[in-house]
Amino acid sequence: MKILFATLSLSDEPLGIMYISTILKKQGHQVRGVMMNRENFPEVVKEFKPNLIGYSGMDCERVPILKANTELKQTRKGIFSIIGGPLGTFSPDTINDKYIDAVCQGEAEEAMPELINALENGEDFSGIKNFSVKVNGKVHVNKVRPVIKDINTINFPDREIFAHKKQPGGLYNVLEGRGCPYNCTYCHNKKYKEIFGLHAGYINFRSIDNVCAELKEIKAKHNATMIWFQGDHFYIKMKELEELAEKYPAEVGVPFICSLRPESLDNKERLKYLKKAGCGKIFTGCEAGNDRIRKIILQRNITKKRMIRPADMMHAYGIKFSFQNMMGVPTSTLDDDIETLELNIRCKPYYAWASICTPYPDTALYKLAKEQNILPKDYLDNIFETYHYRSLLNIPHKLEANILHKVFAVVVEYPELLPMVKSTEFYRDTSEERVKALKKVFDAFKDYKQVKMCKPEVKEPEIVSKFVASTLNGSTLDSLSQDSLSQDSLSQAL
Repeated sequence: MKILFATLSLSDEPLGIMYISTILKKQGHQVRGVMMNRENFPEVVKEFKPNLIGYSGMDCERVPILKANTELKQTRKGIFSIIGGPLGTFSPDTINDKYIDAVCQGEAEEAMPELINALENGEDFSGIKNFSVKVNGKVHVNKVRPVIKDINTINFPDREIFAHKKQPGGLYNVLEGRGCPYNCTYCHNKKYKEIFGLHAGYINFRSIDNVCAELKEIKAKHNATMIWFQGDHFYIKMKELEELAEKYPAEVGVPFICSLRPESLDNKERLKYLKKAGCGKIFTGCEAGNDRIRKIILQRNITKKRMIRPADMMHAYGIKFSFQNMMGVPTSTLDDDIETLELNIRCKPYYAWASICTPYPDTALYKLAKEQNILPKDYLDNIFETYHYRSLLNIPHKLEANILHKVFAVVVEYPELLPMVKSTEFYRDTSEERVKALKKVFDAFKDYKQVKMCKPEVKEPEIVSKFVASTLNGSTLDSLSQDSLSQDSLSQAL
C-alpha cells in the first residue's frame, strides 16, 4: 500500500510519524512524508498517488488539516484518510467530519499496521482497538489498547521520510521517554492518563543502552552535531542519569538538549551528571512569575526560590538553559506578565521563550477560560497560529500581551530595556502593523539564538540591534528602515 503522512509540524523531525514509518516500511509498504506548511500538498498527492493519508497534528491544527483533507477528498476519490497525533487522541470526535475515515487515539505502533493490513486485504476493520472508524457510513468507536510497556522494543524512527525538508545544522530529535507525572492545567497529560487508565505518576523511559544505540546510528549516518531529547522529563531517576553520564560521552559524545522541571534541577548532583554527560542546554518551565498564576491557575506548585536557585547553579556549572513562559493567562494582568519578565531577567536564561496562552480544548485551563467567559465564539476556528502571534482570549490586557510577547526574549537579553517596556507609553500603539513589525524582531532573535547553539560565530541580526538602539533612544520600531525589516536582511544576518 502507498501511504502518505502529512503534518504541519514546525519540527524538522516529527517523531510520531517517523516511528510508524519504520514499521510500515519493514512490512513492505511505500511510505512518504509531506510537510503541508512547506510543500505543495496537492502536488505531492498527485505525484505519489497514495491509497491512504495519515494526518498527525495538534488540537490547534484541526481547522487547517480538515480543510486540506476536505479539498483533497472532493477532487480525488478513493483515498482513505486518518487523523492521529494529539488531535486524534484528544479530539476523537473528528471522526464525525464528513471526509475523515478513521481517527487513532494514542500510540499507533501496533494499531496502524493492523488497520492498514486489514484495508489491504479487504478484511473487516470496524473493531480495531485505538480506532474510531466509518464503515458504510456508520461510525464504530473502539476501546483503546494498553500503552506499550517496553518502549525499547519499538524500532528506531525513520530518518529518511522527512530528510528532504530537514534544515542544515546537524540537530536531530530523539525521544528518550513517554509520559509525564504532572497535571498542569494547560496540558493534556492528565486526560491522557485517564484515557489509558495509567497511574498518576506515569512516565516510561527507554534504557540508556537503547538510546545510545540509536544515537550511534544517527552520528554515523547523519553527522549529528547536536541531539535534542524531546521528552518532557529527562531521566528523572539518578541511577539512570549516572549511567548516561558514563556511557554517553564514550559512545556518542555529541552535545545534547533536554527538558527538566525546575525542582528536578534544584540538585547539584543531577547538574554534575548532566554536565559530565555533555548537556549543552536545558529547557525548563518558568511559565509565570506571579505566585497565584503559577501555583493556582497553572497548578505548577513551584516557588520562585526553586527556580532562581537552579538557574544560579546551572550558570555555575556552565550549562545553558531556556526558560519557557506564558503571556496572557486567564485571570492575569499586564503586571503579572511583567513579573514573569523580571523573574527571567533575574535568572538570565540563554533564551527566554514566551508563548501567548492558547488553552487547548478539554484541558482544565480551557474549562476555566470558558467559565470566565473569555473565549470568543470562533476560538476553535482560529487557534492554529495564535500562541506564536496574538491572544484570542478576551482578557483586559490582550493587546498589551501581544506587544510584550514579541519583545520578551530581547528584553531578557538586554535588561536595560525593562524601564521602557514597563512604561505605559510602550503600549500606546498596539496596532496590527506594530505587532507585525515586532514579530519580525521576535522571529529574528529566536532563530539567531537557535542557530548560535550549533554555530557560535553567528552574529546577531541587524533588526534586533536596531530595535534595542531605537527603544533605548525613545523612538519606535517604525523609525527603522524597511530594509532592516525584510526577510532578505534576516537571512543575511543568519
